[in-house]
Amino acid sequence: MKLTGGIWTLVFLAIVAGCAPSLQPLPPNVQMPQLTGRWEGTWAGTMTHPMNMEVTEQKEGRVSGAVIFITQQYGERTFPMAGTLGLRDGKLVLVIDVGMGGHSDRFEFTTIEPTKLEGQGYGRHHTGPVSLTRR
Repeated sequence: MKLTGGIWTLVFLAIVAGCAPSLQPLPPNVQMPQLTGRWEGTWAGTMTHPMNMEVTEQKEGRVSGAVIFITQQYGERTFPMAGTLGLRDGKLVLVIDVGMGGHSDRFEFTTIEPTKLEGQGYGRHHTGPVSLTRR
C-alpha cells in the first residue's frame, strides 16, 4: 500500500503531537505577553528561510493571524495561523500551527520576550530553529 501526501501529513502531525508534551492552561495570575503586530526573522532547516508573522488578534491565551514565507521557488506566500499560549514544565510556551493546504507546519516558541520569539519549527520540508523579532 502506497501512502499519499495527505496520509503522510497526518502521520507526521501525530508523531509531532505525540512527542511534544501538551500545554497546560495559563493560570489567571500569569502576565499575558502582548504579541499582536509584525514579527520578522528566519526559520533555519537545511537552509535559512525568511519568515514573517502577523499576529492580528490576541484573546486570552489564543492568537491568530498569518505567516509569510519567502522562498526563491515560490516567492512570498501567506498562510493562516492560529496559536496557543500555555505552560510546559512551568515555562511559558507559544505553539503556532500554520495551515498550508494539504499539510501544516508547527512552531513552538520557548523564548517569549517583548521584542523576540525563539524556538523550533517542524514542517513537512524543514525542521530547525526559528527566530523572530518584533518590527
